[in-house]
Amino acid sequence: QRHVHINCILFLIVFATFCRHPAVYAQYLLNGAMEGPVTGNNTPPDNWGVCDVFSTPELRDTFLRNEVTIISPDLSKFTMLRLRGENNDPAGTSEHMFTRLITPLEKGYCYQFSAWLYHTYHASNGYTTEPVKMQLWGGLDSCSMDELLFESELITTNESWRNYEFFFTVENNDYPYFYIRPYWDFENVSENYYDGVLIMDNLALEQVKIIDPIPDDTVYFSVDPPKQLLADEGISYKWEQPEFISD
Repeated sequence: QRHVHINCILFLIVFATFCRHPAVYAQYLLNGAMEGPVTGNNTPPDNWGVCDVFSTPELRDTFLRNEVTIISPDLSKFTMLRLRGENNDPAGTSEHMFTRLITPLEKGYCYQFSAWLYHTYHASNGYTTEPVKMQLWGGLDSCSMDELLFESELITTNESWRNYEFFFTVENNDYPYFYIRPYWDFENVSENYYDGVLIMDNLALEQVKIIDPIPDDTVYFSVDPPKQLLADEGISYKWEQPEFISD
């Protein structure tokens, strides 16, 4: 007997879209380093503000939790935002900070936001903190969150600093103000008290290069043996299978 071995070849068309890494334009934040005087009065970093009395971000140089002393990755200051309440109650307190940007975010453009983040599982008052999401908002004035630009997955850093990078495109307006806030885990709703702590340092916001959707070369892909096709970081692909596939 003869065994015939056939490789199946798929013809795929590649389209590159929107954001591409690395960033190529200037910094947008006046104080992404989270610097300022540590006063002990729940004040935000220099050039950052809040819009209600329940939002009390803390600027610190050290922070003790569960016999572990947290220190900034650049050995300077860092900022903390909290969630308080029950995560099945949207009226719970979600702290926030806002800043006026050096240059407004522009409608239709893509941006990269990066930050060193630290999530601690040991909160005050005997509670265990829960994972939180990070939301980024664009604002038309100093106290309005007008467009949700990005919402992260749950931030779970296992008690260590980690550098995160998020990409988003501004859809609706130009925004001179930029907001950050932690948010609830609504996928795992609980009636228990919810205390989430998000610690931040070394924030950066940059405009990045835009690639218009253009067809690239045909890619020949063999499924026997399988071969994995990988996208470069920051590039997304759209795959289109032709109506007829050749052997």
